[in-house]
Amino acid sequence: MRLPKNILAPTDFSPLSQIAVEAAFALARRSDGHVHLVHVLTPMPSYQLALSGVHLAEIVEEERRAAASKLEAMAPRGAPFTCSTLYGFPSRELALAIESTKSDLVVIATHAHGVIRRALLGSVASALVRTSKVPVLVVGDARRSVEFRSVVAGVDLSPATRDVVELARSFVHPDGQVEIVSVVETAMLAAAGVTSPVLRAELDRLIDARKGAIREIVPHDAGPLTHVEVIERATGAAQGLLDVAAEHNADLIVVGTSGHNFWQRAMLGSTANRVLSNATCPVLVVPHAGV
Repeated sequence: MRLPKNILAPTDFSPLSQIAVEAAFALARRSDGHVHLVHVLTPMPSYQLALSGVHLAEIVEEERRAAASKLEAMAPRGAPFTCSTLYGFPSRELALAIESTKSDLVVIATHAHGVIRRALLGSVASALVRTSKVPVLVVGDARRSVEFRSVVAGVDLSPATRDVVELARSFVHPDGQVEIVSVVETAMLAAAGVTSPVLRAELDRLIDARKGAIREIVPHDAGPLTHVEVIERATGAAQGLLDVAAEHNADLIVVGTSGHNFWQRAMLGSTANRVLSNATCPVLVVPHAGV
């Protein structure tokens, strides 16, 4: 188990993105890691260029110098970091930055519960969460702390499950606890009013088999206290995870992306997106390593 050591922290210099930068440096202190601060300058509309009477290259260079100065000022004294000012479309440039810096974690910030859905959908944050090939930690103005003493990890035995378990156990405080949760969705059965003893026995066998499979994935070492549970929810997997997170007063929720390729992960309505829309603590979104 290990914490990520090369952390990418995109910023637009807003107070909200400052929260992500602070979280990135806090995690880097835990892992003796390195933070890559990145700001993306976006192309100016043509009418602005016409009104300015100044060549594009001169405008970009002036903005680049100003941004570089701001980035330098954001890093805590003595902290290891690099900074880059890029030019282009943010989602594309940040994807390239993840590769060029060999980052193994991205930290971004969005607004808190209640408006996060609107902040995520269609935004740069959404693009990163859905398409990044490395884990993305989402923090916010009401979910700043990276002192993760209670971690809830949602698993479904998809290819991302092993990575979700490993990262949950890596991010948790040494004295903390990890609750690994798998949700058996029973909405269709509840709607149909199916309560037969035969079906109940089948569900019990499914739950026992899933719990056994998850326990085989959890390392048998002297790591953090880890508990596995399989629960039934007619309200769906996302709500089940949120319920368990509330019950354990979770400091972090870890979820895997629902699909195995770009197009599946780009679809709306996944468990990860629903958790992001409603969680009141930081959320770590973990892609399948094969994407």
